[in-house]
Amino acid sequence: MKRLYCQRLEYPSFNKIGGACSVEIFDHTNLVVIIIKEIGEGVSVTNAAENIQTTIFRSPQFKAMLPHMTRENVVFIEHYPHKDDPTWDAVKCQWDETKQEFFEPVWAPVPMHVLKEYTGCIYPASL
Repeated sequence: MKRLYCQRLEYPSFNKIGGACSVEIFDHTNLVVIIIKEIGEGVSVTNAAENIQTTIFRSPQFKAMLPHMTRENVVFIEHYPHKDDPTWDAVKCQWDETKQEFFEPVWAPVPMHVLKEYTGCIYPASL
């Protein structure tokens, strides 16, 4: 596993306001783990989950960095860094082949031992 990227990402939203988050990418041999951290700017990462995933998949920068990334081998994890009770949830979206975008996100908690396996640490360093 290798940490490839940790940067701020601006994304569009359904209401045209948009938002920003921190993105961390961990590359495994057959798996790409992308952690989307809420930073409190604009529309929440929860309300823009499908927009964030679509932005990443359409980005030439991410395509160049991760040419092997597919919808089948990527795990998106939404992170809210609340001081007393941080949360980590996998977010899986459906894919619209016609529009080439994600939709209908579904969330599931990520246990700490799985997060550690994905990232190599309990709490990944973030922006």
